[in-house]
Amino acid sequence: MRLNRIGNTSVWLSAVGFGTCQLQMVPEEQAVETLLCGFALGVNWVHADLGYGGVETIVAKAIRQSRRTDVIPVVNGWGNLERMEEAYERSCAAYGKRRLEVFGLSCVDDDDLILKHDVWGPNGMVARLRSMKREGRIDATWCSTHGNPDYVARLIECGAFDAIMLAYNPLGSHALTFDARQEGKDFENIPENARRIFPLAVKHNVSLLIMKPLAGGMLVPGKAFRQRKRFSREAQPLRAQDVLRSILQMPGVAAVVPGTCSPEEAEENARAGHEPIALAEEAQVTVLRTAAVMRADLCSRCGECEPTCSKSLPISWMFREAYMWSYFADIFDAIDRHHYFRIHPSTTLTCTTCDDQTCLCPSGLDIPKALAEAHAQVVEMRRRGQMHPPPAEAESNTVRGHVSARALLIEVPPSFVSGEKGVCQIWLENVGEAPWVPTSGPPDGRRLYLRAAAGAYPLAECNLRLRVEPRERVFFAFHLYAPRRAGTYAVSFELVTPTSDKRPEESTTICKRDLRVEA
Repeated sequence: MRLNRIGNTSVWLSAVGFGTCQLQMVPEEQAVETLLCGFALGVNWVHADLGYGGVETIVAKAIRQSRRTDVIPVVNGWGNLERMEEAYERSCAAYGKRRLEVFGLSCVDDDDLILKHDVWGPNGMVARLRSMKREGRIDATWCSTHGNPDYVARLIECGAFDAIMLAYNPLGSHALTFDARQEGKDFENIPENARRIFPLAVKHNVSLLIMKPLAGGMLVPGKAFRQRKRFSREAQPLRAQDVLRSILQMPGVAAVVPGTCSPEEAEENARAGHEPIALAEEAQVTVLRTAAVMRADLCSRCGECEPTCSKSLPISWMFREAYMWSYFADIFDAIDRHHYFRIHPSTTLTCTTCDDQTCLCPSGLDIPKALAEAHAQVVEMRRRGQMHPPPAEAESNTVRGHVSARALLIEVPPSFVSGEKGVCQIWLENVGEAPWVPTSGPPDGRRLYLRAAAGAYPLAECNLRLRVEPRERVFFAFHLYAPRRAGTYAVSFELVTPTSDKRPEESTTICKRDLRVEA
């Protein structure tokens, strides 16, 4: 695995690191196996944000099992100065470290421009990062950003960061791309990043860490999650290895950090960083040509069309919802205020009855036709329960018992072969008054785990990995082992508070499903 130096520091990172946000959506055994596979192939760093559903416990477990002492958790703080320092201490505790090799700020443009936190002041977060580095508590500083190129240029030129994580891929967008003006900031211009920011990073010796290199599954189909629909019509899917190597050859790029959550993805992604990294000219042309073909089918969500729409539809957000839930890898970033059926309540697409179709796409996309395809997919996913409920339907998905929870997504295979296992994903929101805490956690909340059972026959248990405050959300992802006898079983999925000295076991049923087991 090629190692690249980060800025002028003593830190060397492998050319491929792993993004871990998606690990919260797979069973812990699969998550650990994924990381171990990467570590065995030379990956020496992972991006492990404390906001990724407790994945730091998985990363720490995998590092211990690998027995490697050189794996670097690249972590960050966010919010205000107090929360940043808390994130540093929590990360040290999670990984058993007294200091961190790489530490920085997450989505610094949001803290700066949207939340108006003190990022640049004399006692702000950037100043504190500089002092922590002088004190030897950090070897290298970094930040991530989805800002526009002008903002990213400022981050590079300020001299505070040894590395910057930003989005880039040949497609020019990713599953979570959105019209940022509706959120109070400028559009993340990925193609312009390549033209302006990459050479600037070389000039200032700031290392670039590239996130979204596979566009959240839009550019290269993932292997960990089943995509519900693919909206592009490329003749042949690209290989992740080719795309990653095409990016690694670009000026200023020290590493790519694809989201990785299956051993198959881990092997393909990690091998992209093995020598020889240089991509054959034919493969490079294929990557660029295929990406260009895909752009003709896909909305970039730049928002430029919306002022031309006679019905004032929030077109970019409608496409974002359709893409996010169809490609599935990033659904934890769903935003309720932009839920598809909140911004477009009718199941009949407005475009189909519009006799004044004035919408114009600067890239030539046939908006009514493409939006009709996206709309049909979203309606079908809603019918199948494959996306979170609209706000108006939220109460019908809420259960109240010894805990109160709202089911946002329940993915349970309808059938199994006897004795085999399948992956279940249950995404819940705590809508009660008390925090949920792991069964081994402090007694200042409701201790919980999730249990699946067919009558008195237990099929699976899944523990919480983190504290879940009221209005926060959490994934329970686990393997369910089917009974060995064929038949149809009524399976209950319950949140359980185990027995203690003070109270007996309590449980609240979240949902019930019929499970068909075939011989």
